[in-house]
Amino acid sequence: LAGVAMAAWLVPPDVLATSPSREDGMTEEDERTYRRRTAIFIDEAGMELKFPRLTIATALVFFQRFFALQSFRQHKRFIVAVTCLFLAGKVEESPKKLQTVAIRCYQLWHRRKVPPPDALTESSPEYEALRQDILKCERILLHTMAFDLYVEHPFRYLIETVKTIHHAGLLRDQEERKKVAQIAVKLVNDSMRTNLCLQYQPQQIASAVIFLASMYLKVDIPDKDMLRWMEKLKLEMGELADLCEQVMQVYPQRQTEVKDGKVHPMRHLTETLVKKGIISETVGGPVSRAGSAGASVSDGGAASEDGARTAVGSSEHGDTPAGGGSSPPPPKRRRSEA
Repeated sequence: LAGVAMAAWLVPPDVLATSPSREDGMTEEDERTYRRRTAIFIDEAGMELKFPRLTIATALVFFQRFFALQSFRQHKRFIVAVTCLFLAGKVEESPKKLQTVAIRCYQLWHRRKVPPPDALTESSPEYEALRQDILKCERILLHTMAFDLYVEHPFRYLIETVKTIHHAGLLRDQEERKKVAQIAVKLVNDSMRTNLCLQYQPQQIASAVIFLASMYLKVDIPDKDMLRWMEKLKLEMGELADLCEQVMQVYPQRQTEVKDGKVHPMRHLTETLVKKGIISETVGGPVSRAGSAGASVSDGGAASEDGARTAVGSSEHGDTPAGGGSSPPPPKRRRSEA
């Protein structure tokens, strides 16, 4: 049943390319920017609220599912983001009071506003309006997802797949295996800023980030071993290429960053992937499947300009965009106002 549920949320590329937001006149670039920035906000808000990582990941999947079937022009993404976190807390058995979630998210969303808005209190009419908006949005979110709250994440496949690669002799020792797993977890977290969860099964995403983590750590993967890697990862070369390219587009700023005369490790990773013919030379440009997003992140969980910390790195979120195998069909679109 789990496999059937996940298959129902694999959305064909042509459906992603003609999303409700596009039908409402939003450009592809603006839709990607909205997805990226709102995902960053959910990540930051989840950590501020001390939600478990699994809860934040589930909220991000709910968000991606919602806007595959709904339009950004019909729903306030702040309200949807808060609702996804609130609902994910209940689904993953880590609930928090609506008051706590709403007020902290409000503070985080408006922290740069000048002049700053008045403090939101439980007794204020603004809080009551926000509470009602979230409860209304929760009903719309549940109906949009057809009450399908099951989410399977790539995390569960990481350790077993790394073990498989190690036992096949493709990783040198236990220390290398441990490092690959650690980097892979960070890459999975950052990949959730894209809509890969709507394009590939969790096991496929896990396999791709394990390969990327291995390349990042400069594990020797000679061309003669690529077929063995593909066999153990259970991926086709085309799938690996597409997954790698979309994940790497989360890090466009790192492709040109130079610090102390040294380029960022992500630049080296990109160059290696290009040299092997796995990704194109235009990472950060158009992608081979619809809906990839870009974000500025830094390796190792460095603090962002906002002061928040993320998995492999960090970025900004804002209120406006910066620029102007077959599967069952997705649930029927519902396009109502939140």
